[in-house]
Amino acid sequence: MKEKIILLLFMLLILGLYYEYREGIIAQFLNQLIYETPMIEIKPNVSEPNYTVETNLLELEAEVQSLVNEQRINHSLNPLVWNEDIAIVARFHSEDMMTRGFFQHINPEGLDSQDRLQREAIYYFNKTGENLYRLITEVNQSIVARKAVDGWMGSSGHREIILDGDFNEAGVGIACSNETDYYITHDFITRTDCGYKGGPCCPSKPGYLPSCYVPYECVSGVCE
Repeated sequence: MKEKIILLLFMLLILGLYYEYREGIIAQFLNQLIYETPMIEIKPNVSEPNYTVETNLLELEAEVQSLVNEQRINHSLNPLVWNEDIAIVARFHSEDMMTRGFFQHINPEGLDSQDRLQREAIYYFNKTGENLYRLITEVNQSIVARKAVDGWMGSSGHREIILDGDFNEAGVGIACSNETDYYITHDFITRTDCGYKGGPCCPSKPGYLPSCYVPYECVSGVCE
């Protein structure tokens, strides 16, 4: 009987060591995954009440831009003006990434943020920028905006876009799958009053003709 008890304890010890080893490997894998893709974050599951995604996503979009503007103001920059036309383009990109299963600035057709804006007849810019973030979580969505902006500010390239003083308008688009998987697109532009496709030519300086941004040319006062 004594030998059976000793054998049982020995087997339990071996089993415990195995599970400890296995959990260590899993944790190590997850840490590596998050490190290699810093703009994709996975958080532990926490039970939360159900909510209406569509309504809350609009509020979440506004919160993302508000937090970004806080960062800009803290660095003595002007806040970004919300542009709903840009937000619509950003929403489409987030929904497209979610639906077709990719997470990149360039979509499968090879279109980048500038291409997508122009496809929707938005031409009144001479500079664009885009930040993307993906968060997989079941915790309350109030953390999502803060996680995204903190993640961007912790990444040199994304931080540079947020703190670029040339940008003056922006829009945020968020898509969510199963109330757990958030895709966030934040598009920035430098709005210009002239020189864009279909817009007025920029006034000439002494010795220069009225001008447009490349590749457009000034024809009868209009950039074409």
